[in-house]
Amino acid sequence: MRQLKYNIRERLDALNRREHEIMMRRLLEAVLPASRSTFYRWINTGAGDVFQIPYTKQLKIAVLFGCTVDELSYVP
Repeated sequence: MRQLKYNIRERLDALNRREHEIMMRRLLEAVLPASRSTFYRWINTGAGDVFQIPYTKQLKIAVLFGCTVDELSYVP
């Protein structure tokens, strides 16, 4: 498996099924107007990819996970 740029998927996988469903709903609402497919692209972005999640969206995601933007990233 390739190295990912963000650990969002890992954080979601650590949740139980019910918490995962709730968090996905909250995340998708927080990143609007981004689509579900865009969100999935974000959580599957590889470490070597140039693409980045917009900073304002990273802030919203970090707030929901109760962490900092820096803690969402595997890569500095």
